[in-house]
Amino acid sequence: MRIIVGGEARKVGKTTVVCRLIRGFPDIEWTAVKISGHDHGLAPGAWSLTAEKHAGHANDTQRYLAAGAAHALWLSGDAEAALPALRERLARAPHWIVESTRAAAWLEHDFSILVTDAKNGEKKASAQGFRAKITINADDPHLVERVIGYW
Repeated sequence: MRIIVGGEARKVGKTTVVCRLIRGFPDIEWTAVKISGHDHGLAPGAWSLTAEKHAGHANDTQRYLAAGAAHALWLSGDAEAALPALRERLARAPHWIVESTRAAAWLEHDFSILVTDAKNGEKKASAQGFRAKITINADDPHLVERVIGYW
């Protein structure tokens, strides 16, 4: 399974959906990736692909591990420049989830999920062209069933 989870706006629950999917399929050895377009102090054009080592709740990648992911990675900086390295890493993972709205245009995937929030009126530009197989609110109690039904 190769899944992209994007959001129509910031803070709509993308990480929550990723964690729910990881917990919902506990027999799958997930590689979960958070893509952040911010440079986080990197030089212009630079990027970093970092493996999370500790489960917890301090950041999104720690949450992935706490939910049961086998591997959690954080890609920051120039995501497009990092694509060859990311694709190489994902090629070694039979099952992955990438949290990024823009990644749907860059990565071959089986399906995509768009996380929405009716209360949040401010839409991300990157969500305009996002073609979701499933559109869902982060607290939808039928998330796993909907993924199984699609799969």
